[in-house]
Amino acid sequence: LEYCIVSLLPCVPLSKVMPDHGNLNSSTFMPFPLPARLELPANASLEFITDVEGNWEYFQALVARSGILSWSSEDVTLLQLADSGYLVFGGDALDKGPGDIRVTRALVLLQRQHPSRVFLMAGNRDVNKLRLVAELAEGEMPDEDPVSYLDTHNWEGKKQQFADFLIERGLERTRTSALQWLLEKTFGGKHLLELRRMELQLLDRQFDELSVLQSFVDMVDPAAAEPWTLWYLRASLVMLVISDCLFVHGAILSEHLLLVPAEDCRDGDDGPQPPPLRLPPSTSLDVWAAELNGWKARQLRQFEAFPRFRRSQGRHGEERWRGGVPLMMPSLSGCHVITDGFLKNGNCAPLDKDVADYLAQ
Repeated sequence: LEYCIVSLLPCVPLSKVMPDHGNLNSSTFMPFPLPARLELPANASLEFITDVEGNWEYFQALVARSGILSWSSEDVTLLQLADSGYLVFGGDALDKGPGDIRVTRALVLLQRQHPSRVFLMAGNRDVNKLRLVAELAEGEMPDEDPVSYLDTHNWEGKKQQFADFLIERGLERTRTSALQWLLEKTFGGKHLLELRRMELQLLDRQFDELSVLQSFVDMVDPAAAEPWTLWYLRASLVMLVISDCLFVHGAILSEHLLLVPAEDCRDGDDGPQPPPLRLPPSTSLDVWAAELNGWKARQLRQFEAFPRFRRSQGRHGEERWRGGVPLMMPSLSGCHVITDGFLKNGNCAPLDKDVADYLAQ
């Protein structure tokens, strides 16, 4: 399952009327090379944990209950894996607790030690942190050339604007207040600043205002000394198939079956977006997984090449852009296996029939 796909899909042109997705013809579609499906040995023990979201105590409790994980006797923040153990972490390593750095670091180091037995899935709370390198750069503010997508795609409706947020909280217009607005209004975390300050203090690091802000950037900045979330995403997968088990962070719904996300999207434009592609119905699950993981690898490479906003002349004058937007905004690009869920009206729902039929093939 360790591979890197370097081929680029052809660019999909924008049109006045934007289709929901493009279709590939089964007679001409050429899939990417793909690895063999992983089959576990007879004595293997596979465990799945997910959505720790920075809760260090919860993570410790999961490890205590595990039959394959334990803490190193030399370093109680380093994980060990039993000889017959296989681990899938389902994504969302960070975001709601005072353990973002420690949880992500522990998972990354374990995966590096056992790359053929530890698998990390890309979650929405992992990929969206890529935004912070550009949006917290010097000179950037949420109300200057704002990312309009963040206003039109939100589970709570149109969000409070930055200027109103400053007035309500009595805050000065600084990079820290910009980070606070981003975390509360676009990442869904009201206490993330204080939680990160707590963790930096526990780790005996600087925890002043600037250090807290920089720690968020450093988690994903390619130029940082220890970008743990970026390293997590380099190792991560969008879809994983082990024997007869399928792993994604979100869900597979009928309307998004066999979609491959768009290669580009316009994060500052609430108009029509380049559409995703739909693979032929005859496409195997292994091929779809390879397509999705190849897409993630290409997008992350684009992010690492262009992590900050750049400006260039386009058809409509100067345009601002950055690399990897489709990955950091998966709902916009059509990577719904990361963002979808199986709940309907708050209750668990069975698989859609066509999804169940496809997976049963």
